[in-house]
Amino acid sequence: MNKNKNIVKIKWDKVSDISGYEIQISTDKKFKKNVSIYNAKANKNNKKFKVSGIGKKCYVRIRAYVKDGNNITNSSWSKKKQIKF
Repeated sequence: MNKNKNIVKIKWDKVSDISGYEIQISTDKKFKKNVSIYNAKANKNNKKFKVSGIGKKCYVRIRAYVKDGNNITNSSWSKKKQIKF
């Protein structure tokens, strides 16, 4: 992860044969409140986010998903990473 002012760039290892990635950013380390959810395409391995909260901490986690018709299968969440502004 890279931080520059209030821009956060997240990088991850690509996973093959998936439909995309789901990314959560939260100020709560248990991801129970103040959660923002983002999606990234399967061919991506990074994404930039503009976040507010200078002087605060936020936490990030990511998982891959596969969409098959109306069914969506998610992988388990990655370990959370802390970002301090």
